[in-house]
Amino acid sequence: MGGEMVYMSMVLAKVNEVFAPTANFAPTDLVGLLGDVETVAQAADHLGLHDVVAPEWQEPLLEFLATIPPSIDAAGMAAARSAVARGLRVTVTWMPDYAFGLRVWEVSKTDDTGWVGMVNVQINSPDPELEQPVLN
Repeated sequence: MGGEMVYMSMVLAKVNEVFAPTANFAPTDLVGLLGDVETVAQAADHLGLHDVVAPEWQEPLLEFLATIPPSIDAAGMAAARSAVARGLRVTVTWMPDYAFGLRVWEVSKTDDTGWVGMVNVQINSPDPELEQPVLN
C-alpha cells in the first residue's frame, strides 16, 4: 500500500459534501441513502463515495475501510444515523493514530424549528502508509 490516506482525503471531502452541505441539506434523504448499511465500508460503497478517486485506488480504499473494527464501525454509523435522523449535519474526519479509535462530539440544541447544529465523527487508525511496529 502507499498513498491511500492522501486519496482518502478526497473521500472525506465527498462525505462532508453529502452529509454537511452548506446549502440544500436534506437529512430525510440521507436517512434513506444510508438504508440498512452497517459498516463504513458498506456506506462508502453504497453511496459511491470511492468514485471520487482514481479507479486504481478504489479497491484499496474499500479494503482499508473494511479493516475498521466492528465496535468502532457500529458506533460511528450509529452516531451518523442519530444525527441525520434529528436533522443535524455530520462531518467525518480521520486522524492517524497507533490503533483504531473513535471520537464523536456534538454541538447542537433545539429551537422552534427543531434540532440545529452538527455532529463530528472522527475515526482514528494506523496509517497504512507507515510501517507498523511488531508487538511481541
